[in-house]
Amino acid sequence: IAYFGHLSNIGRRYLKLTDVYYLQQANQQGQPPLNLIKFGTEPQGPEDLMYINKSQVQYWYNLNPKGELYQKIILSQKK
Repeated sequence: IAYFGHLSNIGRRYLKLTDVYYLQQANQQGQPPLNLIKFGTEPQGPEDLMYINKSQVQYWYNLNPKGELYQKIILSQKK
């Protein structure tokens, strides 16, 4: 799973990700092929925050403000 959000360094071993989103493939016909999910809306109710061991990160990049995913996140935050 790829997670999207605001990444910050909190020490030698960990990163903090806030305002977290991820993409989920549709499991039913008629739905968009990928759905943008806000982390924290799952039934178990996690906080909208992740602490990630740096050794588990394969890469990161900044989203283009003109890109489709960035625009969907901004639209989701306005709701």
